Amino acid sequence: MFKLAGENRFKWPVTIKMPSYDAAGAVEVSEFIGHFVALTAEQEAIYLAEIREARSPEEITACQRRQIAGVMVGWSDVTGDDGEALAFDAAALDRATEWSWFRDGVHAAYAEAMS
Repeated sequence: MFKLAGENRFKWPVTIKMPSYDAAGAVEVSEFIGHFVALTAEQEAIYLAEIREARSPEEITACQRRQIAGVMVGWSDVTGDDGEALAFDAAALDRATEWSWFRDGVHAAYAEAMS
């Protein structure tokens, strides 16, 4: 049965590929579960226009960070430096989106889910 909801939330695996500290020239791959809210066609159009209008790398990064904050509403299987589960909140997401590999992984996961 199809449920037509006002807001559509879903969980999707996010793969992060980041440079390894331990092995020079290697990439470490890790995964967590992203909790997302789907954008409407109108919201997607606004996001696409915003990214097209960005003129500098800093503007592009700022757009990506805002867009991730607009679709990511939680996560599972994310830990902090201490190995303990890291609670999802705006500050933790802001810290995570500072890294290009996190932004790339989230964008790829959301795009895959929406395809």
